[in-house]
Amino acid sequence: MIFDKRPRKGAFFFLLQSEEGDLYKITIEHEEEEVKALKIKFFDTVPIASSLCILKSGFLFVASEFGNQCVIFFFAGTNPLT
Repeated sequence: MIFDKRPRKGAFFFLLQSEEGDLYKITIEHEEEEVKALKIKFFDTVPIASSLCILKSGFLFVASEFGNQCVIFFFAGTNPLT
């Protein structure tokens, strides 16, 4: 399982990849130390990665194990990672 974690105000999320290459966004919403919600959302399918890196500029870099590397750009206002 490969993941990247990003904090947000009142929540944080993980981007997880399955063995088949499917990416899932797991969001945990909280108030102080109490978890309010856990959301799981299918995100995309990319080559199986050895590493994922989310950049503040709106890119997701996928360092592939056996294929080409992949860079995904999120258009302004439609970034599902925020």
